[in-house]
Amino acid sequence: MASFLIRYLKSRDRGLLTVSVALLALGLLVGFGALYSIPLGLGDKKAVKLLGWTLERRVTYQAAFAAAAANLLVLLLALAVPRGAARGFLRPALAALNAAAIVFLAVRSDAILERREDSPVGAAAYNEVPPAPYDDPAFADSLIRVNDAPAAEAVRQRLIVRIFGDAGLPAGRGFDTVERSVEEPNLAGLPAARIDRMRMALDHGYEATAYHLVPEGEAAETLVLYNHGHVSDIFGEEAQHAIEQFLRAGHAVTALSMPNRRPNTTPGRIDTVRHGSIANRLDHESFSFLETAEYSPIRLFVAPLVAAVDQGLADGYETIAATGISGGAWSITVAAAVDRRIRATYPVAGSLPMYLLALPPNRPGDWEQVHADIYRIASYLDLYVLGAAGQGRRQIQILNQYDSCCFRGIGARGYASAVAEATAALGGRYELVILPEHDHRIAPEAFDIILEDLGRSPDG
Repeated sequence: MASFLIRYLKSRDRGLLTVSVALLALGLLVGFGALYSIPLGLGDKKAVKLLGWTLERRVTYQAAFAAAAANLLVLLLALAVPRGAARGFLRPALAALNAAAIVFLAVRSDAILERREDSPVGAAAYNEVPPAPYDDPAFADSLIRVNDAPAAEAVRQRLIVRIFGDAGLPAGRGFDTVERSVEEPNLAGLPAARIDRMRMALDHGYEATAYHLVPEGEAAETLVLYNHGHVSDIFGEEAQHAIEQFLRAGHAVTALSMPNRRPNTTPGRIDTVRHGSIANRLDHESFSFLETAEYSPIRLFVAPLVAAVDQGLADGYETIAATGISGGAWSITVAAAVDRRIRATYPVAGSLPMYLLALPPNRPGDWEQVHADIYRIASYLDLYVLGAAGQGRRQIQILNQYDSCCFRGIGARGYASAVAEATAALGGRYELVILPEHDHRIAPEAFDIILEDLGRSPDG
């Protein structure tokens, strides 16, 4: 078999085969190099250095893969066509196909990547603020009910009672158990001087587990609550990357996952008032069965964050900040609205007002983000204001314009000024940042923004 293959290859045009194989390998090398050295998405570096040349990332990986595909086609033809014929047309075909692929993608790259390929809507939905009334700050202002201190406090108290009951915000309860200096193999690679494990029992058989990580070096003054979203958990690579960023910047971190995600305890069945004992499907809609006039399952999301604030203050931290991605960003948005002890919040790709969720390129989200009855008390715009209202408090809402999941586009610009003005009137600061990012993640630029703001004085 080997001797037959050697004789067969000798009968082909060796020069063409060599060139084709070399160019195929080069195209794949450059293409995969661009993909893996620079994350996909517009929020990261937009160019890659190759042998001193600066190559625009989007053009590079598309052109390289297209060229590799053209080389592969020519290579297959070279193996199928006799040697003499190969010299006649395959070399020009090779050059023409590669040139055409590179020129086409160089010209069309921006237009191709301007929209998500799996989206049924056009590029305008991502690049334009929706038309009237959604582009008018006055429309957003009309939806904000917390426009003075008495109104803000009244709405905050109604939210607290709805989520936690008549007993009010469980400030001071903290976690049920705190284990100092534990060994956690899933977090062993992080640059932490000490790791503490904290647990608390929640309603309906749920239990929350959080980890407090102390940075190496000088004692930290700021504790960052990091709440990861529904994709993976705090033991995943993305979450650990985020935790590492804050630890290396000298901040302590308390890491939390969403309900139904590790390391939290999740019941196999949940007991409901109207539907009896039902299997826990581990999805968002299962929480809807727990909502009654007396109980809000939003407590399962927010209570661990309040306990983390308690523990952080007990440990002597001067400032409590919070950030998160996706559902975790939504969680800290609600937590900051009811707990004023959270001084700075940085939700990333976590929410949009209902009227924007109903418009392309977005869609209504999870049950807790759309259907829970807390939104009868406060709109998302109210939550944003409450989350930053108060002297020295602030919130920077970060969204990804081309997010592969949700909360995308630039429609948020229509409400940003109204929220900022309402927040400023209550002594706080709100800011909106929209990054040209494709992935559903905290982009490097977002980390830069968060870390820079954490380094400012409270009134800075």
